[in-house]
Amino acid sequence: MSSESTLSFFFPDYTSQQLLSNEAMVEFKDILSARALINDWQYEFCQQIGFSENIIPWDRLRANQFNIDKKINTVVCCDPVMMQMTHRGAYLWGQQQLNFTKDEVIKIIAQINQKLMGDDECFYLLDNNKWLYSNKKELYLNQTSFEEYIGKDRFGFSYDGKNGVFWDKLATEIQMLIKQMMDYQGLSSCAAEMIVNVHFWGDTSNKLNLREQKLSRKNLLVFCSDPLLDDFCQQLGLSCEDFMKHHYKINAQENNNTLLILTEKECSNENLIIKYAIAQAKKNKVKNIQFICQDKLMVINQTNYLYTKIKHLVLMLLGKNS
Repeated sequence: MSSESTLSFFFPDYTSQQLLSNEAMVEFKDILSARALINDWQYEFCQQIGFSENIIPWDRLRANQFNIDKKINTVVCCDPVMMQMTHRGAYLWGQQQLNFTKDEVIKIIAQINQKLMGDDECFYLLDNNKWLYSNKKELYLNQTSFEEYIGKDRFGFSYDGKNGVFWDKLATEIQMLIKQMMDYQGLSSCAAEMIVNVHFWGDTSNKLNLREQKLSRKNLLVFCSDPLLDDFCQQLGLSCEDFMKHHYKINAQENNNTLLILTEKECSNENLIIKYAIAQAKKNKVKNIQFICQDKLMVINQTNYLYTKIKHLVLMLLGKNS
């Protein structure tokens, strides 16, 4: 691998503070240069692979996981979220406090389909925290993920556009149904001040065909264990593999192109992955190592890394503390 290569690690579920608290990162804290993300990690990822849309089309990637009729004109993401009600407002806390079991979520989706869906509508379950809504009718929605609203007051929130009232009504009906299931059907309950709501998001006006998109970057090697991101990469013609199974291929890469590595969503192996990044730095395998989190892009430059190591060595030889 040439000295011009860059190794990029994406941690979608981590803030920079959380990542820096990992014991394996201690060695790099003093030589990291950081900047706030222009948009979010997805924007940075799209920039690095040369995808001009600059946003990952999660709604269509979720739809690809199911054999949905081609006559369906609307598919949008729908995610359960936890909200805290106070005298000051209704604050969205995301999904971390959701404690539904798999069986409970299956029951929720089943009752949504049975009680709230019409002949043209259907709800799908991808996993506990990722749902999908479909409708044969053509509806408009252009809404960002709930992640944009974490910690913010959602009192008075409403969906924009000509079908905004429809989305508001459906979200309220689902919220009420889940509350009823908690009260009368033994569904896992939450604290009195908390409620479970849902957030619809996606861009129904985006009809682009991924397979027809041309990337400005070539021969990238992407490691990822998320099936949706794997589908995204495969449709764009990128090689995408599981890091835990095939990370040895990084060592065999001999071109100057960027290597992109995305961790599992749960980041269950982040310590191993960070240690691997450190090993690459010590072997002088890459010019730069990047860590992209929810809020920042942090870079370890080999020049800074080697300078710091030499400085510590000199101080050690002089008998001074580093």
